[in-house]
Amino acid sequence: MCVVGLKMSLAISVHLVDEASGGIGTEIPLPLGGDLAGFEIWRKELYGSDDAVRLGLTLLPTLRQDDIRATGEDIKRLRREAECIADNAQLFASRIGVEERAIRFRAENIARACDVALSRNAMVWIS
Repeated sequence: MCVVGLKMSLAISVHLVDEASGGIGTEIPLPLGGDLAGFEIWRKELYGSDDAVRLGLTLLPTLRQDDIRATGEDIKRLRREAECIADNAQLFASRIGVEERAIRFRAENIARACDVALSRNAMVWIS
């Protein structure tokens, strides 16, 4: 769905894992604005970019094709990759023409969601 004049956004959510089915369970609320991962186009321009791959990222670039549903050790990997994006925000900002702080804010949101998920034995879903 697209609202006229607005671009779809990537969203972060944290969910308990339903023990019976192994599926997505109850959502754990994130702070206001903590669910923002960027614009839909960032799937390719930022997280799935050649620069991200050159930096050694492997999980975030999968956003090019699909959502991420990270559990267990993948949450730790996702957190490290989000920190790498934040640490290299200036590089990405110059490549895609957005403010460095916008990239850093969204990458830090991913890292914070990972912390929540790790503390609750939950999953991180970026969609």
